[in-house]
Amino acid sequence: MRKNKDMRKKIFINALGSSYIRATIVEIEEESVLLSLTKNGERVGNLKIYVPILSFFDDDVIEKGHNFLVKIRDVRAENGMFLVEGTRRDSGIIKLEFKEIFDVFVERLLLKTAEEELFKREDFAYRILDIDLNKKEVHIQLKNKRMGRFVAVVAKVTQSRLGFRVIWR
Repeated sequence: MRKNKDMRKKIFINALGSSYIRATIVEIEEESVLLSLTKNGERVGNLKIYVPILSFFDDDVIEKGHNFLVKIRDVRAENGMFLVEGTRRDSGIIKLEFKEIFDVFVERLLLKTAEEELFKREDFAYRILDIDLNKKEVHIQLKNKRMGRFVAVVAKVTQSRLGFRVIWR
């Protein structure tokens, strides 16, 4: 029985390309939230994503229309639809969201300073050392130590959006 469940999940993840998906809240129930894959505000496919409210982070603003990264935990087929159980409480979610925030700031800075050619993409190289879900911390190591001021700005935004502190060295 367990093998079928794992195989179904693996096939589904392979079809989507990742175990992490971005989905939009379409309905809020008493103990759970229903999300759906959307494109241009329209629902895509026959997929419902069920996430228990306790699986969201404390700082997540749960409102209809908001979208979140969700990790797939289980997949079932019911009445011609795929019912996916997901969670937000996963270090991979924080890693992807931190990477998104960091990349947006890098792109902005590179665009602003393109004519002067002050920075190259390699100047912003970093490595995530650890993500502590209990302490709500992201530990990173910078390749270029001079980027501390830049990371301080990213850390402030990460704190406000995700509720996680960024600690760098």
